[in-house]
Amino acid sequence: MKIRESIEADLAGSSTNSEPRSDTSRSHSILVVDDDRDSADGIAMLLERWNHRVRVAYDAREAMDVFREQHPDLVLLDIGLPGGMDGYQLAVLLRAEKHQAVLVALTGNSDRRRALSAGFEEHFWKPLDPESLRALISKL
Repeated sequence: MKIRESIEADLAGSSTNSEPRSDTSRSHSILVVDDDRDSADGIAMLLERWNHRVRVAYDAREAMDVFREQHPDLVLLDIGLPGGMDGYQLAVLLRAEKHQAVLVALTGNSDRRRALSAGFEEHFWKPLDPESLRALISKL
């Protein structure tokens, strides 16, 4: 199942539930970085539904600019980015910035150990499981 399908299913399921979710009690600033526009936009849509402030970047250069401007609490970062800088390299650069955010690797085929050594705190497989993401956000 693609990420967008998973997110749409989550949105459909949550629309009938009038109870607030635990992660909506506090809004976070979140940066989603993925060159797959459907994936990035779908994740952003879900996070906005959960009342978070979300920015999306589709490549590493744009992600650095948004990171420096936004100072997000959380970065969901795809490992396989185009343009000469992958998610591992971008994570190292983000860790060198004055502002520190929780970095989460989002990938379909990477090495978890390598992701953690590059500075990621967590590693999620695609397609993204919305409940895992919700659990992570509730801990921020």
